[in-house]
Amino acid sequence: MVRVRFAPSPTGFMHLGGLRTALFNAVFARKHGGQMILRIEDTDQARLVPGAAAALEEVLQWCGIVPDESPSVGGPCGPYVQSERLHLYREHAAGLVDNGAAYRCFCSPDRLNLLRRRASKTDHVTSYDGACRDLAPDDVRARLEGGAAHTVRLRVPREGKMVVQDEVYGAVAFSNDGIDDQVLLKSNGYPTYHLANVVDDHLMQVSHVLRGEEWLSSSAQHLHLYNAFGWDAPRFGHIPLLVNTDRSKLSKRQGDLNISELRAKGVLPEALVNFVAFLGWSSPGLQSETFSGVDDIAASFSLAAVSRSPAAVDLRKLQYLNKQHQTVLTAESQSLETVVEALFPQLEAAYSDDAVPPDTLTREYLRRVLLGSAGTFEMMAEVLDCSYFWRDPTWTSPESTAAGAKHAAAGKMVFIPALQRNIEAVVPTEFYADALKAALKLAAADAGCKVGALQPLLRYCLTGSNNPGPPVLRVMELVGKERSLARLAGAAAAQSDVG
Repeated sequence: MVRVRFAPSPTGFMHLGGLRTALFNAVFARKHGGQMILRIEDTDQARLVPGAAAALEEVLQWCGIVPDESPSVGGPCGPYVQSERLHLYREHAAGLVDNGAAYRCFCSPDRLNLLRRRASKTDHVTSYDGACRDLAPDDVRARLEGGAAHTVRLRVPREGKMVVQDEVYGAVAFSNDGIDDQVLLKSNGYPTYHLANVVDDHLMQVSHVLRGEEWLSSSAQHLHLYNAFGWDAPRFGHIPLLVNTDRSKLSKRQGDLNISELRAKGVLPEALVNFVAFLGWSSPGLQSETFSGVDDIAASFSLAAVSRSPAAVDLRKLQYLNKQHQTVLTAESQSLETVVEALFPQLEAAYSDDAVPPDTLTREYLRRVLLGSAGTFEMMAEVLDCSYFWRDPTWTSPESTAAGAKHAAAGKMVFIPALQRNIEAVVPTEFYADALKAALKLAAADAGCKVGALQPLLRYCLTGSNNPGPPVLRVMELVGKERSLARLAGAAAAQSDVG
């Protein structure tokens, strides 16, 4: 049985790298009919961010990555939060001390800091000198009886090498003399990442550990720990680092890589998952680069197709995919609802004034606007910049004046009455794009011009500018009959005043 885990630390909120790790684990498990575990690794208590663990779970749900076992779902191997499993780590650390695979270290923080500084000035890749490695049992006992603070360290072999058989990078060898006697249990009784990680992966029957390349060197330490316990190790697969398009290091703190920031911009979950899938993976022979969701990706996923080279994060690709995924949205799409919830507070903040009709400051109206402009913008939050959906144009503004002057110079303002007559004739209950298309054709015939000559003029009358945007008939449908006619009259009056 394939069992994988995504094990984030709640020291911050989800970013692209974490999401990619979760996705690769999820699709690998689904590909092989396996199971995915979500485990919260919160042993670094000093760096915990309140609410981060719950937010991590919520992001996974939003993306369609649903763990089979997790803190909220439960499961046979719980609890799934490491701070609730401390007794297990202490018991296993004590067992290693008892069989001689680990030892107690009484070195003070000051001494350890001094060793680190010395190591940083030399070519030594390890910093601990093993001062407590071979203390006499009576010495250890006396220190413990005296209440001396101590940690527990693994006794790593001094000679030979450890070879990690990696599913992505192949065989990678690490010399044992470059591996520290890692701390397993800290002086406060909390485990280090290494101990908790190995104990949990074993007890939770994890078969494959898929994680970022930055953990590849730690795998050698973990294999020594598996050997010390006498356990079979899982198979390891390390996925490439993420870098900027100029190949520079990618920072987790970049705002546009934070999932919450991307959601606030109106990124659809399907588009984000689609984008993340291609960060370090590609499948030969794909008929399309657009995936409908996690299951669709899983059908094509293979660890053999994961690259060893760093993956460049080009957000232009995300923008493109987001635009593509908008074209299949329907009013019933759950992902559309998540965008509505993300954008509605921004809408209220931007347009809560007396000049905005109250019926446009609703989730329902925002949902209609998003559907009507789907595929127009790369980021759906851009629709909030289209003030004409909420406010009437200011005809005296420099932009509107210049736009109107262009139509007046072309002699097109005389077509406005034809537009008014034929739009007025449309029954309010049928004020939809199809009926408006027919009305536009009649207006063109009435004015003695082509439909193509009326559309730019109509866009100016409805929006106060000549800027491109959602289909003009959709704009008119959303603005509604009464406001559309009022704007046509306003545009005509503005040009009369200029004339």
